[in-house]
Amino acid sequence: MVKQIDSGYFGSYAGFHIHEDMLKDRVRTEAYRDFIEGNGDLFKDKVVMDVGCGTGILSLFAARAGAKHVVAIDNSGIIERAKEIAEENGLSSKITFIRGKAEMIEELSASFDKVDVIISEWMGYCLLFESMLPSVLFVRDRWLKPITGRVYPDISSLHILGMSAPEYRKSRVDFWKKDVYGFSMESIAKRVHLEPGVDHMQGYKVITDSNKFFEIDCNKVKPEQLDFESPFELHAKPDGEDVTTLDAFVTYFDIGFIKDAKKPIQFTTSPTSTETHWRQTVLILEEPIALHKGDVITGTIQLKANRESFRDLDIRLTYKIGPNGLEKTQAFCIN
Repeated sequence: MVKQIDSGYFGSYAGFHIHEDMLKDRVRTEAYRDFIEGNGDLFKDKVVMDVGCGTGILSLFAARAGAKHVVAIDNSGIIERAKEIAEENGLSSKITFIRGKAEMIEELSASFDKVDVIISEWMGYCLLFESMLPSVLFVRDRWLKPITGRVYPDISSLHILGMSAPEYRKSRVDFWKKDVYGFSMESIAKRVHLEPGVDHMQGYKVITDSNKFFEIDCNKVKPEQLDFESPFELHAKPDGEDVTTLDAFVTYFDIGFIKDAKKPIQFTTSPTSTETHWRQTVLILEEPIALHKGDVITGTIQLKANRESFRDLDIRLTYKIGPNGLEKTQAFCIN
């Protein structure tokens, strides 16, 4: 089963379209470029490992920034194109490409057995979807130089906020409740809220503050800490209204390249900022809830890898409004 899951996962990255989407995401790609090339002292004459290299863009940035050598790892067929790209740009002697799962790499080079820097674009929807970070952590513990070695990006955080989005609910849920080309599809309407949306929610109304509920330091975090449950608290702030409807909770993440950087770089996937290919994860409530100015929402949010398909992400949300509110729980799965 695991082999089948991974075969499909790595196969999905063999085509060009998914890489085109990522490269066209200027927030993402320029953040990596600006960090690597703006902090050349962290890369110059260093051995760098690029985990999940894809087209090799991060490896190319590192080589251009003066890296002594780059080890680029990917288990997808796209790595064959990455080799050609490196050759096209006169950098094939600076980059060694290894096709395989990061956990299965047995040796690097006769000239070095540890790396100075690990760089990876491992983030998925809701940050942890696809479970790529554990591979980065495995490589960190196996191949990174102790004490002086660094993983980038190093800091990431997850955030949650409340939104009033009746139009979004109508497009996602109510669509199935009406006549669909002459057929009833109410059975799907009852289940739509089990599947989080992945959409850019700019334009919908943010009606609470934002709460950071989880933070990761990639130089320190342990794999078992990536399955977690965290409390959150949100304060209602309907803009100019005494009451509005809470239709969904929305999560997003922030990324930072901070440790030892002379020019730290950060970016956000917030719904109030420039759209990225990750967009936001939308947790639609079973029913809209009236939210009054000054209301306080408390709850917990749990994220963990799905037991049957570990690259899928299970989300469990428990919340209530006010100290005496009725506690509600919803379960979701990103797959």
